Amino acid sequence: MNKDVNNTLPKIWVKGLLNDIVCSVKTGVGEYKGSKNYYSTGSINNHSSVPTGCYTFQSRPSRANRISQINDVFQARMKETSKALLIDEGLAGELFSTGFIQIRPYGDTYYSKLLYYFIQSNDFLRQRDELATGSTQEALTDRNSKKLLFPLPPLNEQKRITAKLDKIMPRIDALKERLDRIPQIIKRFRQAVLNAAVTGKLTEEWREKHPDGENARVLDADSSFDIPKCWKIAIIEDLVYSLKTDLRTGPFGTSLKKSEHQKNGVPIWGIESIGENGRFANFNKIFVTEEKAEELKSFSVAGGDIIISRSGTVGQLCILPENVPYGLISTNLMKISLNNEIIIPRYFCFLFDGSKEILRKLSELCSGSTRLFLTQKILKNLEFPLPPLEEQKEIVRQVDILFTLADKLETHYKKAKEKIDKLPQSVLAKTFRGELIPQDLNDEPASELLKRIIAEKEKRQAEIKKTKK
Repeated sequence: MNKDVNNTLPKIWVKGLLNDIVCSVKTGVGEYKGSKNYYSTGSINNHSSVPTGCYTFQSRPSRANRISQINDVFQARMKETSKALLIDEGLAGELFSTGFIQIRPYGDTYYSKLLYYFIQSNDFLRQRDELATGSTQEALTDRNSKKLLFPLPPLNEQKRITAKLDKIMPRIDALKERLDRIPQIIKRFRQAVLNAAVTGKLTEEWREKHPDGENARVLDADSSFDIPKCWKIAIIEDLVYSLKTDLRTGPFGTSLKKSEHQKNGVPIWGIESIGENGRFANFNKIFVTEEKAEELKSFSVAGGDIIISRSGTVGQLCILPENVPYGLISTNLMKISLNNEIIIPRYFCFLFDGSKEILRKLSELCSGSTRLFLTQKILKNLEFPLPPLEEQKEIVRQVDILFTLADKLETHYKKAKEKIDKLPQSVLAKTFRGELIPQDLNDEPASELLKRIIAEKEKRQAEIKKTKK
């Protein structure tokens, strides 16, 4: 069993089994009038609660077999879960699932809020998980719950500890909340950079310093794009050598049947191959034999090709690295092989992530069915703002610099989040080792408090026996 609970308590604390320290409320509901809200373990999320229904005594689900009292503490029985709840006036008298352990202090001997903190600690959760049994879903039984060990601090110290935790834990939660905003801030920053890149704002100063640069070598077309004078508007036909060979949709089911899928061989790149932030994930779910790959070689892709999703997250794309293994595209992808003398593949990818006009048009053209779907016809109807080649290179260079800063910020965020996520358990571990606040030797020892708990327990048991008689 966990050493933190067993062996490292202050001298004026005591430890004991669950039913020695607090009351483990037995399962069972007496008949009641009217209806009560019912809370299952699924009702609890981030310490908030939403009832799954409202039931009379006769209509209630079979697992709705607990009724709460104010200051009860609930924790889910299932292994590797933490669904803790402290019952306040709003939740008192309601129905709860037998999927919870229900704990109730003996009178004024244990602060319910402190119990609530303890059942969220790894000290408690490790014990529960070690004692959990079951074949399909491991959970703590009533019998095994009696083996749980609880620390008991002196009552005055409980009050001081609870007050301290009530200050610390909300601060950690607030810090987590602020930290959780960072990924969205980074995402918006990336989008702003890309939008500036594909509208010409990112390279305004560069153009002023290079007024004699060549114009893009594609004719203008009627367009709603607001672009610099030296930029042009292109369609996909202008950006590839041949529409027949450089724009390909993956093979349909008749060409590649499910029965031909293999566990190894030549990879079929799919939507799962497109990673986060337009990076190639180097992952696929399907393979085919070399013979089948030869049969489908017109759907092959090579380093430098762009793969773009046609369904699901329509328009997600990435560039295949030069060292990519030989493979084919799935039916959910389209391949684009660009003319690098006209457009840089990285810049083309920026257009799909950063151009609001392209994203709007893409959504408009792909809609009209229950599922968004990109076709070659739709792609041919899109217009692309095209800077001169030298400016494209400058755009890619500047975006790389700014994205490197974003990557560093993301790395710092992940490290900070990892530390902050561990902080609550670190505080709770320190708390229940008796290290959060200094002990006061003038406090009544917990051993004396335990005597009152035993007396209260015996008194309740006697009252129950008397009521039964």
